[in-house]
Amino acid sequence: MRKSFIIMAAVLVACLCVGCTNTTEPAPTPLMPTATADVIESMPSASPDASAAMPDAPSDLAGGMTTGGVIAGFEEGKNVEQTDAPDVVSAVKAKYPDATIKSITYATHAGNQVYHVMLDGVADTTEIYVDAAGQITPYVAGTENTETPTAAMSAS
Repeated sequence: MRKSFIIMAAVLVACLCVGCTNTTEPAPTPLMPTATADVIESMPSASPDASAAMPDAPSDLAGGMTTGGVIAGFEEGKNVEQTDAPDVVSAVKAKYPDATIKSITYATHAGNQVYHVMLDGVADTTEIYVDAAGQITPYVAGTENTETPTAAMSAS
């Protein structure tokens, strides 16, 4: 009995050895490139530089207006004092000399930051938009917060 036990154990070990052999060729391990000093210097920084995303644009107009359609301190719907937007007041007075400005608020029109100006004393226009460059666009009902200007609004 002892002899048969040893033979069975030997056969079992032989079967296990045959079953564990690798029948496929091993895949080579990919080589990882080593980083050199010049490669590391050319890589982008892990922490982005916020100053590069929004460079300091010089203010070409007073009253918080800057180039590029961005108005400094813009907050949708916020009232703006006339003293805080003198170029808006000047542009409105140049186009509508008899008008009285009732209110100025920040608004978005045609995808741009603009001043929404309510007028009094002008027969055909009571509301206008003034963009960051001082360009005046008449208000057309239903065009608030639109992404693209319509042909009717592009004439000033």
